[in-house]
Amino acid sequence: MLLLISISLCGVAGPGKLSQPAVDDPPQWSAWSTPVNLAAVNSDAGDPGPFISKDGLSLYFGSSRSGGYGGIDIYVSHRASLDAPWESSQNLGSTISTTCNEQTPTLSVDGHSLYFARDCGGFGGQDLFVSRRHNMRDDFGWQLPVNLGSGVNTAANESSPALFEDEESGITTLCFSSGVTVYTLENIHACTLQVEQNPENIPCISRSSIWGRSYT
Repeated sequence: MLLLISISLCGVAGPGKLSQPAVDDPPQWSAWSTPVNLAAVNSDAGDPGPFISKDGLSLYFGSSRSGGYGGIDIYVSHRASLDAPWESSQNLGSTISTTCNEQTPTLSVDGHSLYFARDCGGFGGQDLFVSRRHNMRDDFGWQLPVNLGSGVNTAANESSPALFEDEESGITTLCFSSGVTVYTLENIHACTLQVEQNPENIPCISRSSIWGRSYT
């Protein structure tokens, strides 16, 4: 699996923030550019689940390439500017990557928190974890990850976190996939996080399914 990039231009105000066009002014989309293989980033193994930082200079993803700590580890590639080429990928190290599988990384808008899925040390199959760093430029200064707890995680699989941070209200919403029971496919869930009140645990105030379907 290779990472490719294609670009279409529209009014976007950064990860998790969509600009609001005027009522009578529909968004204007350009055509997608031809995908470009990120040769310096990719390996001969699987390199799925890419996430790019708000400034566009850091690319995080999972990879099962050789030389890691387990099945799938989390890697990062940097570039000096938006026009510069991507540098060789680096493993985030043993604080984040373990003998288990870590994947689907998502960075908070401020660059200090990394959310991802891990398939051990939790409530069931895959759980969501968060790690923090003091220096948003230090990709090897991540602290020990914390499980997001039973308000988010279940005995099934939780994965693919996505953050939506509302600057006006201060509310942070976490969206993620979850297979709540063996009879359902992975549904999309959302919960409101209490980031400021309890930054070490970040409990989920409320969790709800926003899209899904079952086998029956």
